[in-house]
Amino acid sequence: MITGTGTQADPYRPETWEEILQCTTADYIYTVFPANAVFDMNNYFPDGIPTAGIVLKGFIDGNGATIKNAYYDGNAHAIIMSNADSKGKITYLNFTDFYFKATRRGATLIGVRTDAADNGTFSGEAFYGCQFSGILSSTDVDYCAITQCGYNGYIKSCSYNVKAISRGCNLDTGNYVAQHRSCNIVYEAAYGTSMALVDCFVEGSAPELNIYSKSSSQPSNTSILNFVADTISGTRTYQNMILVNTDRYSGTLPTGCIGVTDEQLRDAAYLSSIGFPIGVTS
Repeated sequence: MITGTGTQADPYRPETWEEILQCTTADYIYTVFPANAVFDMNNYFPDGIPTAGIVLKGFIDGNGATIKNAYYDGNAHAIIMSNADSKGKITYLNFTDFYFKATRRGATLIGVRTDAADNGTFSGEAFYGCQFSGILSSTDVDYCAITQCGYNGYIKSCSYNVKAISRGCNLDTGNYVAQHRSCNIVYEAAYGTSMALVDCFVEGSAPELNIYSKSSSQPSNTSILNFVADTISGTRTYQNMILVNTDRYSGTLPTGCIGVTDEQLRDAAYLSSIGFPIGVTS
């Protein structure tokens, strides 16, 4: 049974997946999921999530719950959330064991608009404290991703364990990529990818990694790249201090990147001596 009125002070508290879908159809509504619940999409969509997607709008406190085994093969968004930071946000909700297959440019696992061709409109924090693990792929298209926030939005304190097996896959898409702040990212990509990072730890591999910054007004980037790549480049990078493990990457470093060895990465005194702020969050 659903309790609450959907306000910030008295959020909806559904108990089942069916009740969750009843509570999350509109912007501005507040919903709290059952604590640590697991919702297996194989039980609800054995043939995959419909092309039109699932609507999860409003301000959602996942409360440690997990949506697992989401399979989507389509041209839009598997999950549709509110289309602006003032209307909705997702916190502490985990998306695990997903397989997202895009058949159209701009399609995402979690989109902020119903039309995959539109860019994200967030200008603030869209996700906080979430976990994402699964596979991204596309069918001869570019720019499929897990989320669609765009460069005005950001994603904070989330963790990723993602494998991208096709071209054009990113963590975020839309009008450039959203900034990730204080995130722990494991990303294995068969082709190149782009990331906007602040205070993140990134490991994995990709043939090409592009580090993107929107403007000089973004917080200084104090990320660590423990990443294997043929090329690491920077697009519109500004005030950055990115440490790159040179035991894993031997190519040319873009402006703002500092090469350090694996041993130096583990030496807090050394990191402090070069001005890297230990334990900083943004």
